[in-house]
Amino acid sequence: MRTVKRSVAIVRPKSPFIKWVNSLSGEFGYASDYDTVFLIPSLLSIEALPIDTMGWRYINTAWDDIFKEMLSHVEKREWYWPNYRSRMVFGQWFKVEFHYLVIDAVKPITK
Repeated sequence: MRTVKRSVAIVRPKSPFIKWVNSLSGEFGYASDYDTVFLIPSLLSIEALPIDTMGWRYINTAWDDIFKEMLSHVEKREWYWPNYRSRMVFGQWFKVEFHYLVIDAVKPITK
């Protein structure tokens, strides 16, 4: 196993996102435990800032891309996406948690 020089942001859907997904088709039955994990730059810093502070610095620059990724996993056609997306709406639709340590547990294939 080896440590990967990245951290992760775990994006958890909240009620507004789940309601939007389920409004597209009653058959899908999207649930709140469908988390998505994003590899982000390492949160270990020489600035000695808390992990959450470093994580939010990144999220505040990448929230729109993450929002679009979450939407596109459910609905590829952008005209079904919410018309208004902002950093505030992102926070209402998703909970984000950070973990600084990523370990690759897959052994490399050797010949």
